[in-house]
Amino acid sequence: MSASAQRLRAWPWHVFGRGPDGYATLAADPALDPKQARRLERYAWGQTGDPAYGASLAADPALWIEPWSEQVVVSRVLRGAPDLAGRETLAFHSLVIPRDEYLTGVRHEFAAWCRDPRTWRRSLAAVGATSELTKAVAQPASVERVARLRRALEEHVGTATSLVVPPGDASLDDLAALLTELPSSQVGSLSLAHRALTDALPCGLVVLDPAHRPEPAEHSRAVLESGTGRSIPRAARAVPASAARSPRVPPRRRPAVPAVSSRTPELTMNRTVATAFAVLAVLILILGLANLQVQWGNAARVVETDTVRDATLADRLTGFEERLDALETAASAESRALEGRLTALEQRLAAVDGALRQVAAAIAALEAQQSADAPSAHPRAAGEDSDEVDDTADVDRQVDAQNRGSGQESSR
Repeated sequence: MSASAQRLRAWPWHVFGRGPDGYATLAADPALDPKQARRLERYAWGQTGDPAYGASLAADPALWIEPWSEQVVVSRVLRGAPDLAGRETLAFHSLVIPRDEYLTGVRHEFAAWCRDPRTWRRSLAAVGATSELTKAVAQPASVERVARLRRALEEHVGTATSLVVPPGDASLDDLAALLTELPSSQVGSLSLAHRALTDALPCGLVVLDPAHRPEPAEHSRAVLESGTGRSIPRAARAVPASAARSPRVPPRRRPAVPAVSSRTPELTMNRTVATAFAVLAVLILILGLANLQVQWGNAARVVETDTVRDATLADRLTGFEERLDALETAASAESRALEGRLTALEQRLAAVDGALRQVAAAIAALEAQQSADAPSAHPRAAGEDSDEVDDTADVDRQVDAQNRGSGQESSR
């Protein structure tokens, strides 16, 4: 498989980083198994307040490689969103690659594959960080450093410890050359971290012992110790599960520890001084645990008070909702009654209107009948008046005649 084809493969991806409630899964490929997603929520890389380290991650990859039974997980560490205190956080962009494709293709182009932004394009787009990466220029691997790394790795096989390489003694190109030279059986079981943080300083390389593979519960919170050129016991790397979700406050930056060989006289430190430091560390741990217990009790009381207040508010809200439902029911019944009364009034008005229309029609019919009877009545009335006038005139004439006859007789 060519390098370009490897970078464009659609392997399942996962993003683990700082969210609103602490470190958790920020985004995941739908094709990723939920158990695999939970297994990827277990990085403890360390924390630093140095902005230069976070800015360097875009061009100089920091990596975590972890083999599974059938896959190999390659995670690139990038700068995440600031936390509530404004401190820089980290985001782990992981690809779950089938073991055979990792051994036969990816490891032979490992440095270029890691630097290419196209390799991480899908997980970056899922969290809105598509412009995060810059394509760095590859640097030739050092034959001397690669040979030294291989010898150190062979010496630590079966020791149940982890090989820690100081800064500057293992570049990404050195790591890629080492993966190419080692046999496939060894590469397939090699768990390592490149540019991990401890004591606020990045170390060059941490190789977890391939002969003693911890179970997920043990390996999930492995703290990567600082580069001192010494083998760090595995027990010193176990931290609580909460450490990965709430990174510790960055400690005061200390100067870089010079690279030394594991066989130098430094390892013959005075036992008394070492014991004193150990006792002091235990006392500090006890004080810290006591303080943590007090803070935990205070937090529990605050949470209990908030719970009671929330329950009271919930009860009041429920009462308000019941009263509102009762008012809505009463208003609905009153509205239906008013609608019924309005319908009855409309029916009565319609009946009155019909009656008025019938009365108006009857009046119109009577007027029409009177108008039709008026012409024949007037001539009869006029004739009757003329007859009455004639009769009156005859009577007057008869009276006058009688009066005249009576006057004549008296004159005689």
